Amino acid sequence: MSGRRYEDVVGDAEIFTLNGLEVRYASNDALIAWKEKSVRDKDHIDALALRRLQENPRAFDWGVSDGIVCPLTVAV
Repeated sequence: MSGRRYEDVVGDAEIFTLNGLEVRYASNDALIAWKEKSVRDKDHIDALALRRLQENPRAFDWGVSDGIVCPLTVAV
């Protein structure tokens, strides 16, 4: 995606440990950047949703709003 190589994104990669091994994966910022540069509309929508989740990790949780149980919506 977007011609970026492993070396380009490893610096800010996220890490989790699985069975004692460190597993690196693209950071949220790198993933959003890739999706924003994509030619696919669905990637642009993903980028919007990921940005929203950065701002509010519970943005898409089901919740109670004004006494009504409903999903929180995204303004596009």
